[in-house]
Amino acid sequence: MRKPVLALLSTALLSTALLFNAGCASNNAAPSDDPLSAAKAAPKPTGEPIVLGLTSQEGGAAAGNWPELRQAAEAAVKYVNTELGGAHGRPLQLETCITNGSPEGSIKCANTILAKKPFAVLGGMEVAGDASMPIYTAAKMPFLGGGPINAAQMTAPNSVQWSGFAIGGLPAMAAHAGEQLQAKKVVVVYPALPGTDGFVEGLMKPVLQATGATDVRMLGADIKQPDKTTVISAATQSDPDAILVIEAGAGCVSYLKAHADLASGVPLLITGNCVEAGFLKAVGSAAEGVYTSDEFLVTSQPDHPDVKVFTHALAAYAPRDIRISAISSAGFTTVMNVYNALTALPADQLTADKVLQHFKSAKNAPNFMSHPFTCDGRIEMAPAVCNTAQLMLQVKGGKLVDLGGGWVDAAQYLR
Repeated sequence: MRKPVLALLSTALLSTALLFNAGCASNNAAPSDDPLSAAKAAPKPTGEPIVLGLTSQEGGAAAGNWPELRQAAEAAVKYVNTELGGAHGRPLQLETCITNGSPEGSIKCANTILAKKPFAVLGGMEVAGDASMPIYTAAKMPFLGGGPINAAQMTAPNSVQWSGFAIGGLPAMAAHAGEQLQAKKVVVVYPALPGTDGFVEGLMKPVLQATGATDVRMLGADIKQPDKTTVISAATQSDPDAILVIEAGAGCVSYLKAHADLASGVPLLITGNCVEAGFLKAVGSAAEGVYTSDEFLVTSQPDHPDVKVFTHALAAYAPRDIRISAISSAGFTTVMNVYNALTALPADQLTADKVLQHFKSAKNAPNFMSHPFTCDGRIEMAPAVCNTAQLMLQVKGGKLVDLGGGWVDAAQYLR
């Protein structure tokens, strides 16, 4: 039943790459012991380095420029080596390769990274990642974490993803509209790109219908038109109970302002990239009351021990201009989850097979800065995704506020 949606994951890579600030956070996330107070002058790691590969997209012909994922991963490695003494006293060594959004670029980087003989490959963000995953699978190379934005990353047997991104965030927005806002008539606005309509509809319409919506309309928006006034105007024509907007970023300010001007009485749910601090400052009161979802604890729980480690490590080891987002959070979390797995295994069992088995058998396992993960392949369309939980937030007083409803795992409606 879900196979048509799975097929669309590959054809909608560009559009899915726009949705990735949808994530999870909760008051129930398992806090670690305070690493900042525990991390004294750790002994300098020695011995053979544990090599980790990372390929990620930074610019190129295709849309997508995410240096913050690599920068955060590099900061995490420096933090582990400098303040935690490495893993079992061995330093982590990160080998990176930058892709350009083309299949050829991803394939070249995969071969370059494998030549470094890594222990495992850390996932990055690549719209052409489907081209390189078969190379890692054939090499039986664990592919761990990152930002899952393509079908292969979400389905390969050697892949483990503890972030849901679009697979978790879009269903969560839909569930909130149906369950909490009791919306019966809903308009879903999405970027009009090839394959996007089916992908978005497959992730959101079943959830909306399962949670009470009886009239769901899909509205494609021209990505080349920065003024979204006409889109919001069109969305209001059916007198909806809620408007759900998926946007890359260029139209965020226009969407928020147009909604405030034309449809302020209709609840607006929008992807998290549109309510980052810069956009909230730019639109002021126009964003008041808008809903979104979040995948990591950075916004909702700044005093959580994991978040303190994240902010400390970025301040100490990352470039000053690093973008704090779900993408940088994913890069940092990936390294920390791998580090935790390495330290959980005996020193004489640090093999790729053991680490992959460790993750594949995980049940309610701690997930750095996020919701615990369970890898049981429960989502047919994305069996490698181990966590799709989300927390709903709302803009209040110019800031994102946790609505306090706990985890929303609306991907259950896709099973």
